[in-house]
Amino acid sequence: MTEYLCNYCQKPCRGLTHEEAVSDWWKCEACDVSYHVSHQDGLTRSNMFLRTEDTIYCLRLDWSKQRYTFEYRKKLPPFQPWQVICQFSVCPEFTPQQLREKLPLLLVFS
Repeated sequence: MTEYLCNYCQKPCRGLTHEEAVSDWWKCEACDVSYHVSHQDGLTRSNMFLRTEDTIYCLRLDWSKQRYTFEYRKKLPPFQPWQVICQFSVCPEFTPQQLREKLPLLLVFS
């Protein structure tokens, strides 16, 4: 795959894998979203990031299972594994802007 357009802003994403890979990772810097695209199955996962002063939050969507996983980890070393805050099996489509707006609500109800 030579180009992937961001699902939210429709701008070209930056490729993160080499040409011989069986899947590609793409990153939209403007939206802070990454996409995993399988050469066989198409879009399989997307990761929407939100960064605060000391924490990185990630809303992951597994497209095959239609499941969101909301996770976090601290920014500063020593880096820890991602910690799951909650999972949604049915959830409305989120945009990066909505994640920024709804983060406090997601944290309260998780």
